[in-house]
Amino acid sequence: MFREICGSMSQDITISSSPSGAEVLVDSVSKGTANPTLTVSGVSPGSHTVKCRLPGYSDNETAATVPAGRSATITCILAPAPTPTTPVPTTPKIEFQETPTPGLPPLALTLTSEPAFITPGSTSVVTVTVTDKDGKEVQGAGVMLSSIPAGKINPTRGTTDAFGQVTATLTAPAEGKVTVRAIARKEGFIDGSGEIVLEPGRQTPTPTAIITVTLMPPPGQEGTELWLIALVFAVLIAAAVLIYFMWKRRQKAKEKKKEKVEVKKEERKAGEAVAEKKKFCMFCHAPIPLDSDFCNKCGKKQDETKRFCMNCGALMPSVPELCNNVLAVRHRNKSICGYHEIENV
Repeated sequence: MFREICGSMSQDITISSSPSGAEVLVDSVSKGTANPTLTVSGVSPGSHTVKCRLPGYSDNETAATVPAGRSATITCILAPAPTPTTPVPTTPKIEFQETPTPGLPPLALTLTSEPAFITPGSTSVVTVTVTDKDGKEVQGAGVMLSSIPAGKINPTRGTTDAFGQVTATLTAPAEGKVTVRAIARKEGFIDGSGEIVLEPGRQTPTPTAIITVTLMPPPGQEGTELWLIALVFAVLIAAAVLIYFMWKRRQKAKEKKKEKVEVKKEERKAGEAVAEKKKFCMFCHAPIPLDSDFCNKCGKKQDETKRFCMNCGALMPSVPELCNNVLAVRHRNKSICGYHEIENV
C-alpha cells in the first residue's frame, strides 16, 4: 500500500516503514534504514523507484514522482513472507488399460523381499517377477513401482531382464509397515499388478547348524580302528621311555664328568703337596731325594738327629723353636727363618 502526498517543502522524499527497520533503496541505491521514517534529500525532480526490504517480509517496491521544488512522502507496509513448504512425495499414479483388448494373455506379478520384514531405517531388496499365464518369465516388460508411505522405494521404474525380474531398494520408515505395489505393461499382454506388505520385525541371527560326522570303516574292517589306537598308544609309550632313558644317560654323563673334574683337582692338589716337600743336604744344602741317606754332591751321610738352618747353615738344637743366629718360627714340619723356609732333616 502506498500513499503519495505532495507539499511545498524542499525537494526530498520521506519514507515511512511498517514495521520499522526496513532498508530503503532509491533507484536501487541503499539510502539507510527507516526507523520508522527516513528522509532522502537532494532528489532530482521526476520519477524514482523506492524499495523497502526487511528480513522475514516480502519486498515492497513502488514508483514515486517528485515534482520540481516539492517533496514526496512514501509509506511502505511490508507483509510477512510466505513460509516455504517442503514438497511431499506423491505416490506415482498407476493406470490400467481402460479397455483390455480381448483375447490377450494377462501378465502375472510376484513380489518378494529380502529380508521378508523391516526394521526402522533398514533397507530391503524388493524383486518383481513378471510371468505369463503359463508361468514363463517375460522379458522387456515395463514395471512401475510405488510405496505407501510414499518415497520409500527406489527406483520407481524399470524393465524386466532375461529372467523377467526388476529389483528395487526399499528404505524402511521410522515406524509402521510399508506396502509396495507394482504394475507391469507390455505390448501383446494385458496389464498385470501385484503388491507386498512388509511388516516391522526384529532381525534374529541366522541359526547355525551343527553337523556331526561319524566315519565308519568299510565292511569287514570293523576292528581296524582298535589296532590303530593301540599302535598309536604303543608309539607314544615307546617315545616316552626313550626320552626318559636319554635323560638318565645325560644325567649320568654329567655326574661322571663332575667326578673326573673332582679327581683331577685332588690329583693336582696331591702333586702340589708332593712338589712342596723337598729335602736338602745338611752340610752343603744341595737337594737330595727324599728317601736317600747320602748327599749326591758331598757324599756325607745325613744325620736325622741334627738340624741346620737353611739360610745361614748354623747347627740348630733337635727341638728348638728358634734358630740361634736368625729368628725362626717353627710351624708343623717347617721352620721359618726370616724370609726362608727350612725343612726338618
